[in-house]
Amino acid sequence: MQTPEYKKALIGKLEPGDLICVRGEQPLGKAIRFFTDSNINHVGIYTGQGILEAMIPKVETNSLDKYINDNGTELYCCKVKGIDSIEKNRILNYAILTTSGEQYDVLGIAGIAFRFTVQRYWWRLGKFIKFYGKNKVASPKSVWCSELVGRVYGAFNIKFTDEDTTWLTPDQIYNSNAVEKVLLGYSL
Repeated sequence: MQTPEYKKALIGKLEPGDLICVRGEQPLGKAIRFFTDSNINHVGIYTGQGILEAMIPKVETNSLDKYINDNGTELYCCKVKGIDSIEKNRILNYAILTTSGEQYDVLGIAGIAFRFTVQRYWWRLGKFIKFYGKNKVASPKSVWCSELVGRVYGAFNIKFTDEDTTWLTPDQIYNSNAVEKVLLGYSL
């Protein structure tokens, strides 16, 4: 279990524009991990003061206190490889300007849950169903957390996977070759 002091020390190693990945024990977090076969259920962009994140009902900048003080929540932080502080600030500013206030895409999350359920549990059917292009139920005017991060960084030619961002999960960002994990003793 991560202590509040550990989480603060971990966050202290970040610069604005770095990524904060979350593993929470709330029901929605557990459901996201289950349906996406993931260890991470949430991701956001560190602002220096808080976290820019897509949460129901919309994208906004929030305090990190809720994550720091929740004993059931673990934080895993990442730095995107190959970019400096100036570029991170450009990305962060772009993220705030283009995504703040966008609605959370519940239907898109349902599309991801369906895809991963088919791939994991109905593998025979999954061999015949291919998921190309965009998530068909994802809304172009709303996002979920990992789609937000993927779309923002994608605008700067940084990709976490080869797939469209409408299929991107928090776990794929955390485990991407495009990021370097920030460690203080142990990792997921």
